[in-house]
Amino acid sequence: MKLLEASLGFAKSGGKRIQCFRKMRGELSLENIKAVTFDAGGTLINPYPSVGAVYAEILARHKVTIQAPALDHLFSSALQKAQSTIRENLDETTEKDYWRKIAGDTFGRYCPQKEKFSEIFEDLFDAFAYADRWKAEDDAADTLATLKNRGYRLALLSNADKRFRQVFTEMGFDGLFERMFISSEVGYEKPDWRIFDHVQKYLQVPPESILHVGDSPTRDGIGAAEAGWQYLILSPKPEITRDHPCISSLSRLLALLPGINS
Repeated sequence: MKLLEASLGFAKSGGKRIQCFRKMRGELSLENIKAVTFDAGGTLINPYPSVGAVYAEILARHKVTIQAPALDHLFSSALQKAQSTIRENLDETTEKDYWRKIAGDTFGRYCPQKEKFSEIFEDLFDAFAYADRWKAEDDAADTLATLKNRGYRLALLSNADKRFRQVFTEMGFDGLFERMFISSEVGYEKPDWRIFDHVQKYLQVPPESILHVGDSPTRDGIGAAEAGWQYLILSPKPEITRDHPCISSLSRLLALLPGINS
């Protein structure tokens, strides 16, 4: 337990020292982990230089001027609204419609012409299909490679669409994953238990032997917990992680996962 506490670290909030994991002995047990799944956006990669910056650049090409910070704020609100409902029966068409709705809620009021909005959205949707619009966490590649060398089976588990296959291939990450599980291809999204069940059936290991790492306490944390998996939330923010086991960086996993049967 002392090793776990030292590795996970602590968060500070309001001057108080708050442990970054549940104070329930034995609830987080990583000794028998055989497979590790990772969320994508917000965990391994992030929009570069930011969502707002990319939106502002592409909007400017179409003679629409909105500052990047304002777009970041508008996008965040639109995304939060969109994520308030768990979707099912997903495919590439529903995923593109999902992002079209988010784009409309972000800047649609500044672009009332339907044809012009459609042109801008298509450019935006295509832009995020390429690695130059994303930046990997500094320790992502080394952490994944080390865990794979230590014998862990690695997989991507993301609420996304097929664009991420191209992004991760361009970044050189695809060879580190045994398989990429993408919600638009599976038909369900986190935290729906069915997407976790789909992954477990492929991996053929007990649920308690799977660790999921992501940045969302709800979609990644609660979803994994309800499936019987172990999980860790990647975030340095105490207001997000105070009720969840957490790590502040991906490289912290290396202290927690020394190797299978080590």
